[in-house]
Amino acid sequence: MKILLLEDDIMLNKAISEYLSSVGHSVTAVKDGEECFNILKTEKFDLFVFDINVPKIDGITLLENIHNEKRMVPTIFISALIDIEDISRAFDIGCHDYLKKPFHLKELAIRIDKI
Repeated sequence: MKILLLEDDIMLNKAISEYLSSVGHSVTAVKDGEECFNILKTEKFDLFVFDINVPKIDGITLLENIHNEKRMVPTIFISALIDIEDISRAFDIGCHDYLKKPFHLKELAIRIDKI
């Protein structure tokens, strides 16, 4: 599966990228929402894994912008936000899953496989 990962924490970004690559996925990893949006102008992905609190364009606004362009791609949010309103908003705009940090990398892989 071709995955676009948006995570601004450098160590977590690297850990997720390496793990998902090791289980057979192709991962493009970025650290801010603007970079992520620009990549989407030229590349297509099977799945998005987006953090919410990232620089420039947050993950929720980014997914809203993508959907406004009529592009629908399954999305998993990974976030330290645990408030039910944040989680509800993420699902309202169309995410398929929401994983609270910290999480086990294998759990992320399981959720990706379910999508």
